[in-house]
Amino acid sequence: MSRGEFVRPPEREPGRGHAPIQPPSGRGWRLRRLHLIVGNRTLVSRLMKLTGDDEVKLEKFLELAGGKRQLAGGKRQAVRLETLINLAVNKDADRVADLLNLPECRAVAEFKRLANAVPLFKQTPVGTPLIPRNLTPPPSTTEAQAFSGADMVHLLIRHTYEYYNFTGAKAAQSFWPVGTTAWPVGTTAQDVVHILEETIDELRRTGTIVHPITVPGGGPISVPLISRGITVQFGVRGSVPYTIGQFFPASGPDVEIFTKAQSDAIKSILVL
Repeated sequence: MSRGEFVRPPEREPGRGHAPIQPPSGRGWRLRRLHLIVGNRTLVSRLMKLTGDDEVKLEKFLELAGGKRQLAGGKRQAVRLETLINLAVNKDADRVADLLNLPECRAVAEFKRLANAVPLFKQTPVGTPLIPRNLTPPPSTTEAQAFSGADMVHLLIRHTYEYYNFTGAKAAQSFWPVGTTAWPVGTTAQDVVHILEETIDELRRTGTIVHPITVPGGGPISVPLISRGITVQFGVRGSVPYTIGQFFPASGPDVEIFTKAQSDAIKSILVL
C-alpha cells in the first residue's frame, strides 16, 4: 500500500456492531437532572415530598415554570413553586397546574409576577366598609357635584388583594398596589376610601361633572392623581345624586392587572 492510499475498513457482520446510543432514562437519571435544574438537593427533596414523590410531575412543573430552560434561575423558580404548593388547599400540588399551564408562564418573568401575587390574596370578608366623608360638597361650592353614596363593597372585592372575591371575576381586573416602595404599607380599605376622597376633591377642583353611561355623553372617566403617581377610573350609576360604582387604578407604577384566566388559576390554588 502506497503512502496516502485510503483503505476501506472491513464491514461488520450484521448484528455484530455497536448498539445505537440511547438517551439516559430512569428514576435515578431524572433525579440527577432535577438536582441539576434546581441546584439544591434539600429543596428537591422537599418538592418531591410535596409532589407525592413523583419526579416526572416535578420535572414537568419546573419545565412549565421556566426552570428547565434556564438553569441559572432554576432554584428561584423552584422556591416559588414550593411556595405555591404550600399555599394550595391541602397542599395539593395538582392545584397549581392551572397556573403553570397558562401560556404566559413559559416566560420566567410572568411566572414570577403571578407566583409572587398569589400570597397577597387574603380573601378577608369586607364587613361594614368606611364611606367617603366628602360625598356631599361644602355649602360654599354650590356648583360642585354631590354623590348619594359609594359601593365600597364592590370596589374592595374587585380591586384589592385583601378583600378580592374570585366569584364573578371580569375579563381583566386591576389591583391597588401593595407592599411596594411607593406604597410601603400596602393598600387597605381605609386607604382606598382616602384615595377616593382625593379623587372627588380633584373632580371638584377641576369642575368635572361625571354622568352614568345611560346619559348621552356620560360614562367613566380617567382621573390622574399626581400625588399618587397613578391614574384612576371613576364612574357613577343610578339617578341624581349618583352613586359611585366604579373606582379602580387604571395605570401607574406597581398597579397589576390580571386576566380572568389568571384569576381563575389563582382561585384553583387558594379556594376549596
